[in-house]
Amino acid sequence: MSAHNQANGRDLIPLMPQLPELEHAPHAEFVLQRGPFADQPGVWSVDLARGCAHRCAFCSVRSERGYASDCPVYLFDGLAERLAVELAARKEKPQVVVLGPSTDPFQPIDEFAARDVKLVRVLSRHGVTSWLNTRGSIQANVLDELARHRDRVRVTVALATLDTAIQRAIEPQPHQVTNACT
Repeated sequence: MSAHNQANGRDLIPLMPQLPELEHAPHAEFVLQRGPFADQPGVWSVDLARGCAHRCAFCSVRSERGYASDCPVYLFDGLAERLAVELAARKEKPQVVVLGPSTDPFQPIDEFAARDVKLVRVLSRHGVTSWLNTRGSIQANVLDELARHRDRVRVTVALATLDTAIQRAIEPQPHQVTNACT
């Protein structure tokens, strides 16, 4: 396959044939954070990772100050366990928790989906709604698990375009986990 995608004789953004390396890292301090919406005090968030395997060309998070790179992607360890402890200790609980406001919860790496399901279970047990915003694919077994918590799960799927060639150029989603950053 060519390193570039062609549309109407023009080169589009180069395709990224591989996923970045995945590393595990501890999450700093508390996992549950107020925000991301200042006018919605009942909506809180949990950062899931640093970096994103989707590497969408238009992603605004990639331009934020302090954003290191997408290589490697750091998956935060022990989030479900830490979230359960934090929720149990709180008198005031959020109504909704946005899972991954700065990265996609359904990245094309299997460990992400398994972790997301654990977080949804924890939030549901505490009566808190999970909100997942994705451009990724959600596996059938994960959809089944989310359906078990349908009263406490909201999923938003963002579409940039319906044109497949443009989608592949701006939303590369490779299928194999290898080191694309060396």
